[in-house]
Amino acid sequence: MSDGMSDHWHALVGECYSAAELAAVLGITVDALRHLPVLEVETDSGALLYPAFQVVSFGELNAVIVDAVISLAPHMREADIALWLSRPHLGLGDLSPRQWLDAGGNPDDVLVFATVTARRRAREN
Repeated sequence: MSDGMSDHWHALVGECYSAAELAAVLGITVDALRHLPVLEVETDSGALLYPAFQVVSFGELNAVIVDAVISLAPHMREADIALWLSRPHLGLGDLSPRQWLDAGGNPDDVLVFATVTARRRAREN
């Protein structure tokens, strides 16, 4: 993607796929992709991008990221979830949840942190 907002999202969350690209990586159709709990962000031009960090290997979604998205989605916009997953948090040793997982941190720590964040957001709304 070449619109400026895709560059913006790339700077914030790293590489992103188009729907067709992510569907190809997962070995499914774009229609089937719409039924999965995958994180998507929207550019100003309305294009949907899918952060690549939610894919752990060809054809497989990161189950911890999926569970965190499911936990946070009722309380946060998807763009905010993408940023939450990408920004450092004191509760994870000043690493982002993505960095925590990449460094071999306990996946349960990310899920607990996501649950606590979701509960806090629910109380705020």
